[in-house]
Amino acid sequence: MYPVERTLCPACRSRQRGGGRTDARGGGPARAGPAHSAGDFGRGKAHQPLPACAGCGDACETAPGKGCLPVKLYSSVLSPYARKVRAAIHALGLQDRVEIINVNISASPAEVVNANPLCKIPTLLGDDGTAMYDSRVIVEYLGVVAGSDMLVPAAGMARCMVLRTQALGDGIADAAILYRGLLAAGIAPDAGPAVRQMAAVERGLAALERMARESAPDAVARPDAGALSVGCALGFLDARFAELGWTGQYPALAEWYARLCRVDCMRRSASQDTAGTCPSGASYR
Repeated sequence: MYPVERTLCPACRSRQRGGGRTDARGGGPARAGPAHSAGDFGRGKAHQPLPACAGCGDACETAPGKGCLPVKLYSSVLSPYARKVRAAIHALGLQDRVEIINVNISASPAEVVNANPLCKIPTLLGDDGTAMYDSRVIVEYLGVVAGSDMLVPAAGMARCMVLRTQALGDGIADAAILYRGLLAAGIAPDAGPAVRQMAAVERGLAALERMARESAPDAVARPDAGALSVGCALGFLDARFAELGWTGQYPALAEWYARLCRVDCMRRSASQDTAGTCPSGASYR
């Protein structure tokens, strides 16, 4: 519905709306990167050059505020899903084109409600009013904008494996957040609903431990969307469930996570709220 080859920079979009003729030069379709291998847990491909504007041909890698798609990301410091999107932005080299706006989603801010009827974060809003949500959709959309399949492969089993790992990471975060919500509502930790959510977290960690044991040591050097999702979920557990002590129970996963925390996009997506929770001095969010 929003192909890369038709993306226009703000100046060309304005001329088009005003009825002026747009001279399309250099606006051919961006080519996806090389096929993604499903062999390694969390390994992505290097990102491809950003596409040019379909109208004027200017490359997107320009000064901040210029380029094809300046956007706003409504985010939250405490959300593992928002952190995943922030990490994706840095991994794809889009940080100069995205304004990150932290909001108190509990207050139902009007700008988020107007962009996303579910009033959830993360929500991405383009300068043309196009909104994208949830985090999985945003990560794919950013890949389309960047002309890269490094985070989510374009097709085949490799795509399925990355999406499955992303679902596992997001699912662990879902269960952990729901568990906290149940306890905040007065449900006892040993009550059925709370036990079920914590069991999902523990089974997810066990599955990740098996995956980490089979992963090549350098698999996280260029993380894909699955690795980012898992890493942000683990960071959330470190910050909000320190009593779990998961690193002692799952040593291979802990080692994998330590390497991931040193990757540039994960470091840049971190915040000081959880500084010190990542191994080797890396900070979460």
